[in-house]
Amino acid sequence: MDEEINEHEPVEEGMTDLEKDVYGALKIFRKSFGEFIIDKLLHSKNTDKWEPDFRKALYDKNENNDYLQKKWIKDINKHTNKVHTDLLDYQYFEGFAEYNKNLFWPYFNEQAMNLPAWLGEITYVRNTVAHFNSDYLKEEDIVALWNNMGRIAKAIDDTKLLNSLNNIKERVTLKEIFSNHSNKKNSNESPVSVKSGFLGSKIARVIFWVIISLLVFGLCYKFVPWKQLFSSKLPPKIIIIGPPPPPPPGHGPVKTHSGGTNTVKSGNNTGKMAEQTDYSSYINSSLTSSSGKVDVSVTIFEDGGSIENNLSNSIAGIYSKSGENANFGLLKSIFASKPGFQDLFEGNSDIIDKLKLSDYTKNMVVGKLKYKYTPGTLASGTIICTATLSMSIISTSTKSISKSFEISAIGNDVTESDAKETALQKLLIIYGDQHSSL
Repeated sequence: MDEEINEHEPVEEGMTDLEKDVYGALKIFRKSFGEFIIDKLLHSKNTDKWEPDFRKALYDKNENNDYLQKKWIKDINKHTNKVHTDLLDYQYFEGFAEYNKNLFWPYFNEQAMNLPAWLGEITYVRNTVAHFNSDYLKEEDIVALWNNMGRIAKAIDDTKLLNSLNNIKERVTLKEIFSNHSNKKNSNESPVSVKSGFLGSKIARVIFWVIISLLVFGLCYKFVPWKQLFSSKLPPKIIIIGPPPPPPPGHGPVKTHSGGTNTVKSGNNTGKMAEQTDYSSYINSSLTSSSGKVDVSVTIFEDGGSIENNLSNSIAGIYSKSGENANFGLLKSIFASKPGFQDLFEGNSDIIDKLKLSDYTKNMVVGKLKYKYTPGTLASGTIICTATLSMSIISTSTKSISKSFEISAIGNDVTESDAKETALQKLLIIYGDQHSSL
């Protein structure tokens, strides 16, 4: 990590000029931020000393999650010819910042809480460019990338990194993007038009509702018999003549074998019937009859219990590209509201048996998807959607969880639906990049 920062570092073949510039900036940032982690946070430039501390810091104490820790050990064992500093990459930055906010606090203060999200956005752009998925990349993503890298460079007081980023930003491929963004931002921040439009619409709404209220009051005053409503005289008592109503369930006469009648009362005499659950009703039978047994079946549930079919289908497609026979939608949405759903997500073998999952798939991939919306920070009138996907991959043969993880992505757009769509596209790229194999 002591090598000189080179903003013209060689990049992969087949990239456009824009992709090369963006990827070059990302490589510079990776080296500088990795160096900051080692030198400033782990207090050692000695490779033999910083690596165990870094490995230990990849453990999520709050969630008891050692996924990143195991991944780091696997990378070290796989790439024995590489120095550990070469493996210090984006895939670890976000998790490290999330699990160790106290280490970053002296440099970022309260912004240490936002650092994992900034690094997540940076990682998304890196994965998109590195894997030639730039069709999903928007100008706003590139602007956000530079804003995030810039604010981090300022916080860690790395002027060398900041100067390199500014130099790349002035290149032809990027200059137009930042110029367009600046013009849009200025046009959206006209104080006169925004203020007058807001006040005008507010006054119009007030006048409208005042008129409606007066009309309603006038009609009520004219047609409602107020005197009768507030009269002290009570209405005449109404007597209904006819047969008595039937007894409530569980009461009343029933015929006996001898022809007489007995009265059945609710309570201990009725006994208790054990509750039976038909788990087959939670399985999409139409899918099982058409697909047969597959290698992988994917079902992603949104927070409210509905199934996210598009995301389920896309993730199944990722496994199909890896050579697996995959489908989606094996579980019905009604199952999300049942206690057995959480048991299945945690790998409960009894629920796996009761659902008979081994009859339909070798691996059951179950996901829980949550959204969080906040106001945008790059420009007024935008929305940020943070999509978080928690996954459990269940082996139906061993009746246990073979893999579990959580990934997040951020979408920034003018409407909630567009921001959500952007976040989901980013989730898919991360999923395909990091979790395409079982």
